[in-house]
Amino acid sequence: MDDKWTNRQLPIQLLSPLGFQLQEACNGMEGQETQEAWQPHLIFMDLRMPGMNGWEATKQIKGKNEGQATAMIALTGSNLEEEEEKGSAFCVGCDDVIRKPFRQAEIFDTIEKYLGVGYVCEQPSNSLSQELQTKMQETLTPELLEARTAPIFANLERDSIRINLEEIYNSSEEIRAYNSDAADACGALADNFEYSQILNLIQLAKKKHD
Repeated sequence: MDDKWTNRQLPIQLLSPLGFQLQEACNGMEGQETQEAWQPHLIFMDLRMPGMNGWEATKQIKGKNEGQATAMIALTGSNLEEEEEKGSAFCVGCDDVIRKPFRQAEIFDTIEKYLGVGYVCEQPSNSLSQELQTKMQETLTPELLEARTAPIFANLERDSIRINLEEIYNSSEEIRAYNSDAADACGALADNFEYSQILNLIQLAKKKHD
């Protein structure tokens, strides 16, 4: 459950090819109604949503007998209130908490932990990811991180933490006006769910720039 469409597509694109049956909800109320009608085995619940938020939706779902069998996994952002959010998530009935930006492996490991699902897959090649990371690292020069582009990269850093794909893509297009290679690499990393790498590369470039 997440109020942002682009964020809901992350697990859908990741899990659909594996044969999982999936449903999505854009707020807590819709999520609660979907859970009652569908009775899923596991829910990934964004805590911060307008209207009925993730805390209240989890409390409502876990407060009913039929909701006890559903594993509730809270998704929380990385900020100063992270530990407080995690504690509150467990208090309302969440079974586990994943911090954004999460890695693909965390999603698979969580599903395996709570549903007992096993995976048989080929060892993926990291060559494409490494190529994109190298390309973006090479293009994040001190000149590109100058004052006029600083707000763009500040937004990109923030949205990489929040896994806000729509805004990541928007920032990538803003970067294109200054460096098309950096924009292409950033967009391609986002397409491959490598938002944590975008964050790491920006932070590394900022240290070099300083």
